[in-house]
Amino acid sequence: MTRLLALLAAGLALSALPAAAQDIPSGLRVRSQGGLLVMPKADFDRGGEISLTRWDAGAQVLKATPGGLSFGIGLSIGGSHYDFGGRNDLTSPIDVREVTLSAPIRMRVSETATGYLMPQFGYAGESGADLDDAATASLLAGVSWRLSPGLSIGPGLGIFQSPDDDTDYLPILVIDWQITERLTLSNGPGIGATRGPGLSLSYQAAPAWRIGLGARTEKVQFRMDDGSDVPGGIGTHTSTPVVLSASWQPSPAMRVSGFAGASFDGKMKFKDDSGHVVGESGYDTAPLFGVTASIAF
Repeated sequence: MTRLLALLAAGLALSALPAAAQDIPSGLRVRSQGGLLVMPKADFDRGGEISLTRWDAGAQVLKATPGGLSFGIGLSIGGSHYDFGGRNDLTSPIDVREVTLSAPIRMRVSETATGYLMPQFGYAGESGADLDDAATASLLAGVSWRLSPGLSIGPGLGIFQSPDDDTDYLPILVIDWQITERLTLSNGPGIGATRGPGLSLSYQAAPAWRIGLGARTEKVQFRMDDGSDVPGGIGTHTSTPVVLSASWQPSPAMRVSGFAGASFDGKMKFKDDSGHVVGESGYDTAPLFGVTASIAF
């Protein structure tokens, strides 16, 4: 199931751009957003407990031209606080700091096709981690075709480089499907301060209210500082959150959402500075909840 969701929905970051190149109003737009996610304590398979609080905030400036080209720059900052308890090898909390710079580009390829390109560069590490050791990079590229007034779909590729210099390649399927007048299947929007590809089925319950069911795959990696339990090592957190959400959108420029659900298949893994695995354990299905908000100018 996790792999299927990844293949269907890894276009999430690309779909954060405006809906269709042919429909983008010319001019300059500014959008800001923020989110908070809380996962209370869950038991590790090998003993001990884990809890997580994650937040992010950012802004994007986007310029659109009459020819169907849009381009911009985005900056986001965030953090993840991992806390541990009980019997395990981790005694200290982990505070990860994250900064991401992106440059999204969207262009009209033909009357029915739209192309996408989004390079991203970032930092993910504890406060004492060096910039070079905690650097991340990714590139998302794809194209979608409007097969009907309610369906746009197409392929692409995501390339992701983590702080330990490993590179992942992930096929992308970008989709925006208006199934009925009120029911939509798409790659977004995201759920709070989560990361990773996602898929959302949403229903327009009222003019200002939308409810949805969303699922995502997550892989978060970060560099640890020299004073941590794993000095200079790499931490990896993977999971599959599934949530129900309710969004209030009183105007096209403003949206506030709340969500609640569960995190499945959660796992933490740690490598030392030589790349050897020094600890790995899954944890029980954990509840999670949070809020997200955005405003455009």
